[in-house]
Amino acid sequence: MRSPLERPWSAMDMRSRVRGESIEEIADRKFYRRFDARGSRLRTVYSRTLENWGASYPAEQIFVGFIEDIHFNPEELLRSVYGFLGVDAAFQPPTPDKKVHSRSADTMPTRLAAHLARTYQDELARLEEVFGGYTSFWRYCGTRLSEGAFDDERIAYPLWDSSLWEEWRASEQGPAGTREVGLQSGPLSSLQAVR
Repeated sequence: MRSPLERPWSAMDMRSRVRGESIEEIADRKFYRRFDARGSRLRTVYSRTLENWGASYPAEQIFVGFIEDIHFNPEELLRSVYGFLGVDAAFQPPTPDKKVHSRSADTMPTRLAAHLARTYQDELARLEEVFGGYTSFWRYCGTRLSEGAFDDERIAYPLWDSSLWEEWRASEQGPAGTREVGLQSGPLSSLQAVR
């Protein structure tokens, strides 16, 4: 899962690259229209997706992976996925360090991030209630952006590269007693139990 504050922006970034457009030249109204489209909302409301999957599969058969773990804990995440799938832990993919479809933008307009924060504030609260951890960071970002806490026109993307990451880590909502961020991805059943 990727933060609901980032997923729609990432989709627009990818779409613009595929079409040979510069994301900087796209008008705001097009962003808002895409962000607010039914399909975008359906892909971004993870609680609904997990509820739908949960109606057909038990929680121990649903793996929830966080994009932050790809960044902060790539080897541990890969081992966790291997274990979940029953793949031999000794298996090494041919190009594990190669980036595929890496982003072109390293910032996003703060006004668009704030719009997404307002749009998904209820979803951010639901995700934090179920998972804690990274989703607490997502909600923290959403709250700060909704409050208009940033005067800058652009904010670092992904948001863990922004000042919000260290702010959150130092806050009461951040991870207590450690500067390290451990693996938070895994089977849904174990994530719900740990919180």
